[in-house]
Amino acid sequence: KDKSSKYILVNKCTAKLFGTECDKITGKGDYDFFPAEIAEQIATEDKKVLQGEIVESFPIKKIGNKIIKFHTIKVPLHDEKGNIWGLCGIARDITEHEKLQEKLRKSEERLILITENVTDIIFLLDLELKFTFLSPSVQLMGYKIRELLGVSVEKILATEEYNEVLKIFKEEIEIEKHLNKDLNRIRTLITQLKRKDNSKIWMEVKLKFLRDKAKTPMGILGVARDITDSYVAHQELKKSYEQIDQVLHGTVAALASVVEKRDPYTAGHQRRVSELACAIAEEMNLSRDIIDYLRIAASLHDVGKIYVPAEILAKPTRLTPAEFEIIKTHPHVGFEILRPVDFPWPIPEIVLQHHEKMDGSGYPIGLTGDKIMLEAKILCVADIVEAMISHRPYREALGLDQALGDINKGRGIKFDERIVDICTNLFKEKGFKFSK
Repeated sequence: KDKSSKYILVNKCTAKLFGTECDKITGKGDYDFFPAEIAEQIATEDKKVLQGEIVESFPIKKIGNKIIKFHTIKVPLHDEKGNIWGLCGIARDITEHEKLQEKLRKSEERLILITENVTDIIFLLDLELKFTFLSPSVQLMGYKIRELLGVSVEKILATEEYNEVLKIFKEEIEIEKHLNKDLNRIRTLITQLKRKDNSKIWMEVKLKFLRDKAKTPMGILGVARDITDSYVAHQELKKSYEQIDQVLHGTVAALASVVEKRDPYTAGHQRRVSELACAIAEEMNLSRDIIDYLRIAASLHDVGKIYVPAEILAKPTRLTPAEFEIIKTHPHVGFEILRPVDFPWPIPEIVLQHHEKMDGSGYPIGLTGDKIMLEAKILCVADIVEAMISHRPYREALGLDQALGDINKGRGIKFDERIVDICTNLFKEKGFKFSK
């Protein structure tokens, strides 16, 4: 513009905003294009510039049907003698930028609102495991944010816990070398963090890589939640369960001991049957829960012999048919003894069925095929094998070969084929032996 604020030069961008051509703007002033109110504001700015000031402003102007916000800078122009002869102005359309800034401001306000009110500790680490961001909730640990920024996580971890974090970090770096890595994977650990006063709290910490546009890790996002109360309660509950478990196994051992006291010739029989039955179950890939309760059932499978007269149990000659009928009652008696116990597993039923055969030739009910529980089928095979290779009052031990031969004769008839095969393989191929 010249000293009278008339346009003497405009570029094509200006002409486009004005909706006309460059030569139709030159020689004219702002009153020719803007309402009087806006033109007066521009004239006031121009006057200051023509007096030697540099003016920066953010005017909002309506050009045609558009409302545009500008960032403008105006500077005076001097001739060779230093006299001001006009001004030069640069105006940049910042409308969209301002909209983005407003969105960013609102987004930041929401983020601040969340981080200031959430009780979980949200933090960012660089790849040297130093804090680059912490939510205000870190004050729950007694720290101010500035006390931890730029500090290694080692400050709030005991040596053992810090080593575990390092191990996880190294594992994650190794995973990054894989082509088919999961970019959204999260690692979770339960660890103790140190408060500023050196007291400790249990935290559940979730960690995830932050990535750049090339998907390369550039930092770590973490969320830590105080689980001290629930963790301590869980540990107490676990301890309680362990105590109950000890009582249960102690009771089982005591009941098993009662039978062995009355029948010294079969001392250790239930324990050895339990060892073999569990070994078979493990080879069948049964769940740990099933194996655990099968061990209890096997340890108690002859508890019903408490009601069998001691002279029959210790008889040095073969039993008469009448005596054998008395012996055959022990699975049902065992069932009746164990049934009142509130086991969370079908232990009484397994004990009841442990002499049943798939062809219906077993006792006390004569069940067939799939009507017999899998656990009872395993126990039946283990019971027969252990009994045949052990000494009895009325006979010497028959030996492993005869015991395996006997169950293989009944394979698929009296005994489950898979159970027989696994039992045979345990002794022949895997060197299974009973403990002393």
